[in-house]
Amino acid sequence: MNKFGNPSVFHADVRIEGKSVLAGETDITGTLKKNGVTWSSTAAEMNALNGVTAGTVTASKAVVVGTNKNIDVIAIVDLKLGAGAGTSVTSTAAELNLLDTSVAGTAVASKALVLGTDKNVDVLAVADLKLGAAAGTSVTSTAVELNTLAAVVAGTVSASKAVVVGTNKNVDVLAVADLKLGAGAGTSVTATAAEINTLASGTAIKKITQTVLFSEFTDGGATAGTFNLTTQIPVLATVLCSKVKAITGFAGDTSAVLTIGDGTDADRYNTGTLDVFSTLANGIATGIPSGVQYHDTAKTVTLTVTTNADFTSVNAGSLTVEIDYIP
Repeated sequence: MNKFGNPSVFHADVRIEGKSVLAGETDITGTLKKNGVTWSSTAAEMNALNGVTAGTVTASKAVVVGTNKNIDVIAIVDLKLGAGAGTSVTSTAAELNLLDTSVAGTAVASKALVLGTDKNVDVLAVADLKLGAAAGTSVTSTAVELNTLAAVVAGTVSASKAVVVGTNKNVDVLAVADLKLGAGAGTSVTATAAEINTLASGTAIKKITQTVLFSEFTDGGATAGTFNLTTQIPVLATVLCSKVKAITGFAGDTSAVLTIGDGTDADRYNTGTLDVFSTLANGIATGIPSGVQYHDTAKTVTLTVTTNADFTSVNAGSLTVEIDYIP
């Protein structure tokens, strides 16, 4: 407008330098330039900036981010992320919201599960836990049953916990109400712990074993020679049997027989006479003890070999004698 209040019309190029204030309506029909650069935006496009608040989205207006490069709410029909044309995000808002307030490593109700730095979660309720490849196999054990494995030490039995054997298939101590051995349902072991313990270190059945050469026998001055075993049968012992093994024939005479006694009862620990004239690598049966098996006093086992003519004629032979007893 000129000073008379009428519109000013310029038909030539207008150059404005310095600060100018245009009041009222200014209609530019040509090209508007700043520093020689043409403003190509239309009035409608420029008007999209009118009334805009940085960080707040307004319908039909340009979006200007706030000081933190933020905006409040924006509705996007097809959100794409990534380089080039991008990839459409097909998750719905509700699905994306599952990530909101989720905490890595902590399971939050109605939220997406994000593993922690060690690929861990704190507590997770699973209706059907499956393990293994493909569809997996359902774990049918209850939480209580699985918890019996917690804090288990292989080879060590803990109360109310599962038993895991050690590297040698061993456990330390196990109390068994009904111990069964054998195939199928097994057979109950009815012996008490005390009775079984008598087997420890061979205490259930003891034995005296000694190998004797013919030359170790004492000539009795006639047909017999004797030898006393080094170890005595102790008091309170009950003799079960005697054995004669690994016989090398007592040669030199025409016969040789053995009895096993205690110095008083010549055959207390055998029955009859035992032929030791012939060599018998596997020994001979001695029969059941013919004398009293229980010992109220300790006894020395005496071996007596009797020949046909004179014991001094024996020039070879040896045998091994074993006495089995319960202490």
